[in-house]
Formats: sequence, C-alpha cells, structure tokens
Amino acid sequence: MKLPAGVTVNPAAAGGLTGCTEAEMGMGKAGAPACPASSKIGEVRIETPTLDEPLVGPIYQAAQGANPFGSLLALYMAPVSERYGVRIKLAGEVKADPATGQLTTSFLDNPQLPFTKLTMSLKGGSRAVLVNPPTCGTHTTAWSMTSHARPNVAVTGTDGFQVTSGADGGACPPAGAQAFAPGLEAGAVSPVAGAFSPLAVRLLRGDGQQQLTGLSVKLPQGMIGKLAGIPYCPDAVLARFPAGTNTPLGTAAGEIASPSCPAASQVGRVTVGAGAGSTPFYLQTGRAYLAGPYKGAPLSLAVVMAVKAGPFDLGNVMVRNAIHVDRRTAQLTVVSDPLPTILAGIPLRIRDLRVEVDRDGFAFTPSDCTADAVEATVAGDQGARAALSNRFQVADCARLGFAPKIGLRLAGRRQTTTGRHPAVRAVVRPGGIGAAAIRTARVKLPRSLALDPENAEALCEFADGTKPDLENHCPAGSKVGRARAKTALLDEDLVGDVYFVKNVRIDPETGNEIRTLPMIVAALRGQIAINLVGTSSTTRNGQLVATFANVPDAPIGRFNLNIQGGANGILAVTGSRSGDIDICDTRQRARAVMRGHNGKRINRRIGIRTPCARKANRAKR
Repeated sequence: MKLPAGVTVNPAAAGGLTGCTEAEMGMGKAGAPACPASSKIGEVRIETPTLDEPLVGPIYQAAQGANPFGSLLALYMAPVSERYGVRIKLAGEVKADPATGQLTTSFLDNPQLPFTKLTMSLKGGSRAVLVNPPTCGTHTTAWSMTSHARPNVAVTGTDGFQVTSGADGGACPPAGAQAFAPGLEAGAVSPVAGAFSPLAVRLLRGDGQQQLTGLSVKLPQGMIGKLAGIPYCPDAVLARFPAGTNTPLGTAAGEIASPSCPAASQVGRVTVGAGAGSTPFYLQTGRAYLAGPYKGAPLSLAVVMAVKAGPFDLGNVMVRNAIHVDRRTAQLTVVSDPLPTILAGIPLRIRDLRVEVDRDGFAFTPSDCTADAVEATVAGDQGARAALSNRFQVADCARLGFAPKIGLRLAGRRQTTTGRHPAVRAVVRPGGIGAAAIRTARVKLPRSLALDPENAEALCEFADGTKPDLENHCPAGSKVGRARAKTALLDEDLVGDVYFVKNVRIDPETGNEIRTLPMIVAALRGQIAINLVGTSSTTRNGQLVATFANVPDAPIGRFNLNIQGGANGILAVTGSRSGDIDICDTRQRARAVMRGHNGKRINRRIGIRTPCARKANRAKR
C-alpha cells in the first residue's frame, strides 16, 4: 500500500515511544506478544466469514533493525479472537522515500485467512503517527493485492480522502505557498552590562508553515565571546560528518556516549523540537563547538546533533555556522549552512530551535545600555524569507568604571625642530574587563605639531583603504606605523600595520565627494581582524585633532599605536609667527576627550614626553 504524497511519519510520535523486537513479538511462535505497551501505535480489526466475531489486536512499532526486514521502519499486527483461540502475527515492512518521505507498506507471506474487511487504525492526536499532506484537496492511496490462489496476478486499486483545512483549522494554503511567519526570542540570560552571561537564541515555526532551511543571526554590537583558552574542534573531525545529511543509521548512540569533538571545544547546547501537532518531540542531544575559519569567516560554530528519538537512531547531523566579524565594529553575524529537512525518509518538521551558548566565562555582554536588537533572517523551503528582530538591552552600565589612561611620546632626537618629523608613540589602557569600552577618543595635539601628508611615501586611495582587507590593496608606501591591541578575550594580541589613507566627505547638498585630511587605518590582525579608523581634522585656530569614532565595544587592556617619523613621517613640527621652533623649548601637551560605551566621559590634559635632554624637558611651561 502506497500512501499519498505528503502523508509522512510524524517525528512527534517518538515521544514516549519504544520499539518491539522480533523476539518480543514472538514471530512464528504461539502465545501472546511480549511487546512493551509503549510500542503500541494503533489497532487492527479483521472481519472473517469463518468466525462470528472479528479478530482484534494491537499494532506495534517494530524496533529499528531488530525486525524481520532489518529496516528502520516496520510494523507488527497481532489480531486475536480469545473466544476461538485464534491468534495471528503479521510483520509489515515500511519504506520511506528518502527524498519525499512518501510511505509504502508491504505485508507479505500472510496466512490463508479469508477476510471481508481489514481496518488499521493508527494513533492520532498531538502525537499522531502520521502527518497529513500540507495542501488541501483529494489525496490518493494506491494498493496492490495478490491471493494465495493466484500469487502472480495482482489486483490493484486506489482510494482517496479529502483535506479541507489548514493545519490550524483555517483556510487551505495555496499549493507551494504555505505561510511563513517564524518567531524569534533571544537575549542574554543575565543582562548585566560588561559581564559574562549565557546567550540564548530561540527560533519558532508554526504548524503547517514552510520548513526551516537556513538562518543568519546578527548579534548586538558588544555581544561577543572569550576565545582565549578554547581549542577549535579540528576540521579533520568535522569532515567525518557528511554535508547536508546524516551519518549511518545507528551511530547517534555512539556520538552521545563519546562525542567526536573535544569537550574543551564545546561552548553551548542545542535543542530541537520536531514534528506536527501541539507536542513536538524535543531532541536535547545537540552540542555546539567552536571551530576555525569557514567560508571566509574567521570562526565558526559546529553544531553536532545526535538524532536519537525514541526507538529510532537516525545517525548524526552536523550543521556548520560561519561566524563573521565586522571589521569596523566587531559585530558578530552567524550564518548557518542549510538545515536538514528530512533524514532517512522522515521529514523533520522543525518547530522549535534553541541554541544556548552557556559555556562558563565565554559569552560577554556589551558595556552599552542603549536598547538594541538581535536580528535574524530565516529561510523557508518554498523560497520565503522572514526578517525577525528581538529587543536586546543590558542594564547597570553605571557600575562600570571608565578611567582610561593615555600616554603620548614623541621620538627622534633630531626631529624636534620646525620642518622635522618626530615619531609618535601612544599607549592607551582602557581598563579591560570590568570597565566600559571606549566608544570615541578625540585627541587635540599641541600647535607645534601638524599633519604633513605630502611627506608620506604614498597614500592609499579611499576606495582601497576602506575595503575590509585593505592590506591587500594599499601600496606598501602607505604604511606609516604599527599597532597592537591586547585583550583578555584572545590568546594572542591583534597586531598590524597602520595605513595612511585618503579621506573624503559627501557634500549634503550636491552629493559630491570632497577631499579632507587623510585618515589612518590600523589593520589589526590575529584570530580575528579589526580595522581601527582614525580621522584627522583641525580646530579653528589650526590645531590638529585625531578622532577615533565608533570604536568596537570590547574590553581592551592595552592599545599601542606607533607612527613612524623621519624621512616619511606624517607628523611635522610647525613654526610660529616668530619663526622656527624647537619642541624641546616648551612643555608639550595634548587634550584628550574620551567617551565610554556606557556614556561616561573624561576630559584630560596630557603631558607629551619628548626626546629632548632632561634639562630641556624641564623648560619653563
């Protein structure tokens, strides 16, 4: 018997279900079956002219593999007439189309019992064994029977039934255009600013809607993770999981007992609710592991799900998720590989997908208490896409300190007079974990220093210098220094060259590009990549101002910026109305104004160390 297309096994039926082994069924033996009550999935009724009462008995779910066919799916029927002492045991093989899930059931070598009517009633309700087709209309079952008298001649026929409403009892959905309105819940479990907290993301799909096939999740700026001390699950291990499908049947139990990825790589857990009806089956065997670069992203999250549901072991599925890091803001976007929709002929019908990134000391919250959002884009199996958003906000930013320390030094003993080009050494200590991160830093240099773009060996074009991988596009001559950022979140510092880049602004009236003073871009590279941008401007009285705006919300312990001087130095000693000057003659000071992601602000006057002799450094102010 071939059931209509769309009538498939319901994963929700696995809840509380067990399988009956061939030994428990006692095939070929007298006596009642010893199948567990939890393996019963229906009832069979056979009306025969040889008896004045029907044979009635249970239908059991056969154990995977431990059945006469060695198959994933099989049924046992055990109709009986206690009054007449007649008992029959039948075994039927169920084949599910691996691509569509369409079911074909065969009962062969049946006893020679004449009957006028055979009725099989399978369990319905919230954990029904089968699921109706997703569209309305007539759905046809095809059958074929042979008799003991003429075993080589088949009698065939069809029968149909009507589906008249949608899954929720509403209007019928158009063919190939099911609704798609998934829901999103997401946030920090402990929404305290600048602290470690588990992160939870939950995706929900309504019954009868399009199947989930993929998603991307953009986290709020500042919601990041501590990678230090966590090894990646090796690519060689992940390669054992076939892309887009499952490992062999029966291997899930082994993965549960002995996971493939090292425990030290695990950063979270994944739960999947699957099946039609009001009570999906929840699979709680998913583990999320930190993994290395993937599809152009510097990191990835490998989710390994051992699909062991009730009596069924469908093997293991691995879905890898690329973790993209925005090089300007450090904002994370997680993009999944395609989600499986069917395994071994069983449509999964994922209804509830939960990811909990709960490794202790891993997920770290923003130091900004401004309302933000977790955003997601979800794809359906019929081409629909849904853009979702869930409000995100942390609290208690006021408790975070904000007292960054900054030191400035000019270098080059022969670069202290008008027209010379001293090197610059800047050290910033924002405070690291426990302090708010710097959002903006504005440093006004003394009148004795000015930008000298013409002295640079080369400038990087604006179009190249604003590319994420500017180091692959800017000329070597546009390198003007080095930078280093140290954070407790990473095992190693982020280090890279500083590039001198042309800058433009857009005229709000004409839309034309207008060249401005060049900017510097620190291409920090390591486990992740960040491009830190500093723009240049001047005050009305001509003082040079360096501004770093939209600095990533991350707990940096120390930041070093070294700008080279000398022949191609970009900072020059100016003159005065009286003529040439020497920076050794007066105390050099800068003004730093910094604002934290928590809104706190500092305004400090900073003494600049110079390469002058000790006596000159004590010159009158």
